Amino acid sequence: MRDVSTINKEMSKRGMSIRQIAAITGQDRKTIRADRLRARVWRPSLLLRDLKAQGYRGGITILADYLRQQQPAAQPDTFQWMLAVLQGAISHVDIACQLPDVTERERLLTYLREGRRSVRNRALAVLARSRGIPMAHVCAFLHIGQKTLIRYCQLYRNGGS
Repeated sequence: MRDVSTINKEMSKRGMSIRQIAAITGQDRKTIRADRLRARVWRPSLLLRDLKAQGYRGGITILADYLRQQQPAAQPDTFQWMLAVLQGAISHVDIACQLPDVTERERLLTYLREGRRSVRNRALAVLARSRGIPMAHVCAFLHIGQKTLIRYCQLYRNGGS
């Protein structure tokens, strides 16, 4: 059986209000609202309904603009790029064109091809950050913390691997 938060997320995507989901699942509205925020299921029409109940007097356009600014850039493109680099699906020539200013690019690409996992991760982290991929996306993809990513980039800048 699927867990309750997955069911809540699916109901939210279908446009059901928090009250409707609470009536069906028997959960408290605060729990459902927290699940919705954690899952980043922020559809302006759903959120507007909840905010109006709390006294919000603005319209959907201003709310949608605000939500668009708050949500991070789409991750799939950055994840796909990092995965393609790790799998060798993007040629070294293409990477060289995408990242012309990266010093010792060939050494990093060699590490991606031939290095052990930790070395490949460091090389990918440096290439991804050089491409402008947000720290949060790199950290999520490699399952590392921000301090570790910063350390990888500092090692690279100081001439380490």
